[in-house]
Amino acid sequence: MKQAAVEYVLRQLGVSQMKASGNQLMIACPLAPWTHASGQDRNPSMGVTLGSGMSVVNCFACKFSGGLLSLVREIGKHRIADGSWMRENVEQLQAYIMLREEEDDELHIEEEDILPVPEFLIDGLGFYHPYFAKRNISPETAALWRLGYYDFAEGGRVLFPIIARDGEIIGIQARRVDDSLGIPKYKNFPPGVKKSRYLYGEHLLRNKQTVLIAVESQAGTVKANQILKTREEFAVGLMGSNPSQEQVDKLVAWGDEVVVFLDNDPAGIKGGQTLVDMLKERVYTTIVKYPPGTDGYDPDDLGEEGFLSCLNNRVSVVEAELHKRLKSWLAPQEERLKFEVTL
Repeated sequence: MKQAAVEYVLRQLGVSQMKASGNQLMIACPLAPWTHASGQDRNPSMGVTLGSGMSVVNCFACKFSGGLLSLVREIGKHRIADGSWMRENVEQLQAYIMLREEEDDELHIEEEDILPVPEFLIDGLGFYHPYFAKRNISPETAALWRLGYYDFAEGGRVLFPIIARDGEIIGIQARRVDDSLGIPKYKNFPPGVKKSRYLYGEHLLRNKQTVLIAVESQAGTVKANQILKTREEFAVGLMGSNPSQEQVDKLVAWGDEVVVFLDNDPAGIKGGQTLVDMLKERVYTTIVKYPPGTDGYDPDDLGEEGFLSCLNNRVSVVEAELHKRLKSWLAPQEERLKFEVTL
């Protein structure tokens, strides 16, 4: 983890003096009140490694060894016990560390290291923020999907909970409200949550769906179903443009027809073709065609009328492939006829 982030965490742990030594910061062990015989560490005994990925921590006095995340957990147990911290303090600091480590793109978070969803974010669910009104998401829709808001130190974020079929909240995607801020638009809590195992909105499916629509984003899923509320179709989100095998298996199991309706940008077009290839031999698959002039659009950008028009004019994969082959076959014939006419 980068030095600025490490220093921030250490300050939250009560460390005020830090001395750089090579690729380490040497500090007085913050565990000393509980683990050192004297209750203090007069000569800095703990080293914190700097760099990308996980920051390793070692104390040469009490022999503590582990990652910075483990240090926070250990200190948290003591501070919660003596009443100087609340559980929320530990959760927020843990989330900060894992986000910083994940941003380095060099740390693979193992499943056993994934934290529970922070309670302070769950408490933020159910708060209707003006951002939702701006996106034309009604209070009733926001309540149904348990959307919310939390005011992070770096700026407010609206919350989209990822809920499993059995109703368990397995993660939360937090989207920044102010796009002008120079911070990542999306953050996942807990970092490393296995979104690819779920379809966004699967908890609202009760029976096998006649028509199941696959879209990308959480907000797009919510908006699509708000439009579809009086119809038989239901939309679920891949939470990205790259479908996983587990998501495809769920689409096949839960839909008689699957409509591929990903974003109309390069990533969405590529992901849509991948999804079609994974589905077409297993379930009746249809695709939508965006109207001209909508490059870069997602379904939400089409508006209600445009969204329903695309959906109502969807075509089967077989029909689309036949049309493509017929067009490629006719093109040379048309060119030959033009040539003969000019003669």
